[in-house]
Amino acid sequence: MSTMARPLIRELHSRVPGPRVAIVGGVHGDETAGPRAISAINAGNGWASFDRGTVVTVLANLTACKFEVRSVNSNSNALFSRCRPAGSRTPEYELASPVLSR
Repeated sequence: MSTMARPLIRELHSRVPGPRVAIVGGVHGDETAGPRAISAINAGNGWASFDRGTVVTVLANLTACKFEVRSVNSNSNALFSRCRPAGSRTPEYELASPVLSR
């Protein structure tokens, strides 16, 4: 499981400007509610709707989700901190980078 899939990030825009919200799921591959909710939102089947602004959905750790394991190389809870010690660039941290840069 050393090959890590990049996170799946999707932006859904309304026709009216407004707030921006992010919904993150799949941080832990053995927790399936988040990825299922994000799939329903991305499908646009009316399960979730918004009148203004932008919704950003992030399926974070696709490799862990594929294998239904909590994490692959490190604890994913600590990945979204901008304060990381030097040399702590785990594969999961690299996956969080696109989210941190937005």
